[in-house]
Amino acid sequence: MKLIVLLSTLVFLTNASKFTIPSFMANWHKAHELCSSTGQQLVTIDSTKKQAEVHAFIKSSGEFRPKCRFWIGASDLATQNTYSWVHTGRLVTFTNWAESEPNSSAERCVELIHDYTWTNPFGWNDNNCAFQFRFICETV
Repeated sequence: MKLIVLLSTLVFLTNASKFTIPSFMANWHKAHELCSSTGQQLVTIDSTKKQAEVHAFIKSSGEFRPKCRFWIGASDLATQNTYSWVHTGRLVTFTNWAESEPNSSAERCVELIHDYTWTNPFGWNDNNCAFQFRFICETV
């Protein structure tokens, strides 16, 4: 028996990237699997420019809220406290951590959070990979 997953998504085109936000939540591992199953990857944010593109995408999507969160493709699952991008295995060199983050050895996966009350309203946070959040896929 084949399982077919139909992803209802929001799409935003930027220079060479296409971002999507599936219409459901998943834990980080399932989000990675679902993006891969559609020929995409959990989004890699490796520059200020890319961070701005992702912010613009979220703001233009129907998923933007004063407080919202999305899994991105970084984790320290391979080596504790050394963050890398799941799709390439490259080390995370550009970061946009929220204040006091990363802050827990039990939180291994990275999410992008918009919280209007924060100094950095689109900051990164390490969180428990089992939690279910929306996520951003990218075609490169």
